[in-house]
Amino acid sequence: MLFRFVMQVLPASMVIAVGAVNVHAMEISPARVLTHSTPEGRTQSAILLEVTALKSGKIARDHVILVDTSASQVGEHRRQSLAVLNALLQSLPAGDRVRLFALDLQADSLGDGFSEVGSTELKESFQRLQERTPLGATNLESGLRAALQAVTDRPADLTYIGDGMSTADLIEARELQALILELRDRKMPVHSFGVGAQRNLQLLGILAHQTGGFVAFDTPAVAADSQFQPRKTRSARLVQELTRVHRGDEERAVEQGQALAKALTAPVFFPNEFQLTPAGITLLPGNALPIRTDRETIYLVDGALPADAQIRLAGTGDEALEWKLAAPQEQPGATFLPGMIRQLATTNGLTNPLAGLTLFQLAQVDFSSDVTALAQQAGLALQQGDTDKAAKITDIVEQADPNNKAVKLLLAATGRLTVQPASQTEEAAAEPETPAEEPFVAPDPGASLLEDQRQMILLQTQKLRNETSNAIEQARQGLDPVSGLATLKQTLGAVKSAIDIAPEDRQRMQKQLESEILNQENQQEIMEQRRTRGLESRAQQEALRRLAETAMLDEERLENLIDRVRTLMLEGRHGRDVAYGEAQEVADVAINLRPGEGSSAAARFDAESAQQLNRAYRLRARRADQFLETLHQVELSHIPYPDEPPIRFPPAEVWKALSERRKANATVDLKRSSPNEKRIQRALSETTEVAFTDNPLEEAMNYLEDLHHIEIWLDREALSDEGINTDQQINLVMSGISLRSALRLILEPLGLTYLIEDEVMKITTQAMADEKMSTRVYPVADLVIPIRPPMMGRMGGMMGGMGGMMGGMGGMGGMGMGGMGGMGGMGGGMGMGMGMFSVPPEPVPFSQVAPAFHHRHP
Repeated sequence: MLFRFVMQVLPASMVIAVGAVNVHAMEISPARVLTHSTPEGRTQSAILLEVTALKSGKIARDHVILVDTSASQVGEHRRQSLAVLNALLQSLPAGDRVRLFALDLQADSLGDGFSEVGSTELKESFQRLQERTPLGATNLESGLRAALQAVTDRPADLTYIGDGMSTADLIEARELQALILELRDRKMPVHSFGVGAQRNLQLLGILAHQTGGFVAFDTPAVAADSQFQPRKTRSARLVQELTRVHRGDEERAVEQGQALAKALTAPVFFPNEFQLTPAGITLLPGNALPIRTDRETIYLVDGALPADAQIRLAGTGDEALEWKLAAPQEQPGATFLPGMIRQLATTNGLTNPLAGLTLFQLAQVDFSSDVTALAQQAGLALQQGDTDKAAKITDIVEQADPNNKAVKLLLAATGRLTVQPASQTEEAAAEPETPAEEPFVAPDPGASLLEDQRQMILLQTQKLRNETSNAIEQARQGLDPVSGLATLKQTLGAVKSAIDIAPEDRQRMQKQLESEILNQENQQEIMEQRRTRGLESRAQQEALRRLAETAMLDEERLENLIDRVRTLMLEGRHGRDVAYGEAQEVADVAINLRPGEGSSAAARFDAESAQQLNRAYRLRARRADQFLETLHQVELSHIPYPDEPPIRFPPAEVWKALSERRKANATVDLKRSSPNEKRIQRALSETTEVAFTDNPLEEAMNYLEDLHHIEIWLDREALSDEGINTDQQINLVMSGISLRSALRLILEPLGLTYLIEDEVMKITTQAMADEKMSTRVYPVADLVIPIRPPMMGRMGGMMGGMGGMMGGMGGMGGMGMGGMGGMGGMGGGMGMGMGMFSVPPEPVPFSQVAPAFHHRHP
């Protein structure tokens, strides 16, 4: 997409001079003012401001670069953008930092933060960009937002490389204004390099103009929907001179990248306010624009400017730039200004895309192309006899460029072809002819219609010849046979459908195109064969390279595994026994990696042998330790213990009385039940009768509630947590059993139970019931009352101790007599054990023993 305004081209020999600048009270020189006057007497002006040097200005040191990776950036366009980016990165000064983003539907950072120019991280980011496949559409707004979030407090700028076509999400005027305001507040210039089949240089120009950025672009851009392709005319040569398309692709990419790097490191002056004297003059845009040294800053004015007018742009402190405006000069090629100013007035000049003289001139080329295309459409309509359509198109062209020669010819032709009354025709014939003003000569109303038709046929024939020549030349010079072949076929279709030219001319051009199409198809086939052979060769080389890399990696991995086995075996020798098993597992991995390899098999054998030897050593050491520990226990068994105090048992009558009293008060429940709860407890022992056949659980509980006159409540929340529904089917037919048994038979298969709580019977889950606790007290006084054993008991203890001592002595004697000594030792140990068992613990007072045990419900 380019600038869609109709205009004529500046004369190639004209050089537009611009005024020098006053920086910090320097001498003021006049700035150039170009004007255009409409037939109605209105004047539009363009003010061109330029500086050659800046004593103060902001220079960016951090650079955020957005690279378009959408589906539109393929083929030659992608190679060109990557080549320009590579040259840009190599041309940035040392110390600058760069952060790369890939932009399509969203902006994806290709690195972690900013990277120094020439660093390994930046090279890896560029490599990831090269490996990324162009897919999807572009969301330019998300990319600008991501760039704003990525910058830090350091001076930064933004560079976009792509076609500027935000097809994923079109940027509305309000969103564009908000973005521009935020960029200006951050003093962040937006630079761009336009590359692609279709380029929105208008949007890129707006961003650069408003933020102090720079716009560069690749080859001449012509809108895809335009039927006019510029030929070897003065305007086409001007565009070619501007873009330097005559140089080689690599040389041009390096030059463009270096120029873009120079723009990124150029100072930018950001004024806070501007003033135009005398007052009362409205500039478009209506805000202070940033000033650069490498391009012009252009303001548009709807009206005439006095010769003594001045512009002053002021920054912070005493920074100020001032220009005097030179006398206005009429510019014939500026016929686009009325339409552009009318459009800019609706946005207060926000959409002014003229970021420099280059875009100014390129816009004129596009406008001139539009005028020519419209004029050709009107002429074609005349050839087909559609005078209404020709008149409508002529009106559009006349409104855009009233002084255009083609407009006057079309006006004369449409006026003669329109049917007029006979009286008017006679009056027109009777009037004397008035000579037309030079250089435009209106057609004679009395001329022959056949002559006009012949002229139109000649024009159409010449047009097709030029298109045929251009298509053939483009196909032969182009690097992409596919696009060249498509252009040839499109042109061939236009020639075949042209019925208003001579048949011999049509056949001649058709033969030329068909011959060139055949030649291009042959060239395409040859290139495809070469490409296929090249791909096969590269695939074979890549396979060999990967095979060698795999072998090297396997060798390196095997070596690492063997080293790991050695390390683990060393750890095992230093006491970590499990390391031998780990070494075997690592050796198994090495064997699976390369079966039959000697070093891995040897490592596995060594690890397994070392583990078995270590186990044998550990068992022998444990056997020796246990043997010595057993002898130690025998020695310990020789220590006698006195039977003091002795165990005393009470008389049988006292013991029986204590037991009977404990049974009478088996449990003491500290909880006090309400009357309703006591009624529920009594009902549990009542006899009931149930006959449920596929009855829901809730219905069964309601039946029992009515039968026994008790309150039964379903804990629906607990049942829902366990995934149990209240409509669960119950199948039970019983009679003559207690309600307690019936409830257990109904609820236990479902994982449910009941609680008597809050004066109701709660039906809940077993897990919820397990969390409910009640407190019970059990008397155990008779178990801890101090007992004095009778004399026989004490004597029994003493005899037990003596038996243990004698057994120990027998054991010691047995050590000198072989196997019998061990049995004597065991006998001694058993004797001492009997003596020790007879020693009672210290008596515990009853007042200290009143244990309370917690019981679960129910």
